[in-house]
Amino acid sequence: ALFGGFISDHFFRSRRCEVGLISFGGAMTLFFIIVRIGGLLSAAGLTICYFLAYGMMYLSVGPLWCLPAEMVSSEFASRSMGAALLFSGIGGFVMTNLFGIIIQISGAGTGMYSLVGCMMIVFISFFLIRKVYRI
Repeated sequence: ALFGGFISDHFFRSRRCEVGLISFGGAMTLFFIIVRIGGLLSAAGLTICYFLAYGMMYLSVGPLWCLPAEMVSSEFASRSMGAALLFSGIGGFVMTNLFGIIIQISGAGTGMYSLVGCMMIVFISFFLIRKVYRI
């Protein structure tokens, strides 16, 4: 998260969405590589890919905490951050159960494709927000 803030401040002039694009785009790419050629990689190769993918996901945690306060007025910032926490908690609960149901019905590989699809949705959302939101 600290490295993501450094990248945001020094390379993108404090624009946060670009760090989100790098973070979720990189994680989505690495998870897709794991899904497609994971069987061809050694145990060390898979471990490195998983380590890098999860590291890429958490790159944007710090900079994204600043988005609600910068996108809306200060009187609504706490409400929007609270709503983000509420929906992320609900999403964490629902998606865990949903992925479990998907995996039970169709097999283990489908869960990873669903994860890549969800990351693609986040990536597209950051891309659209980036076009609208400029400091």
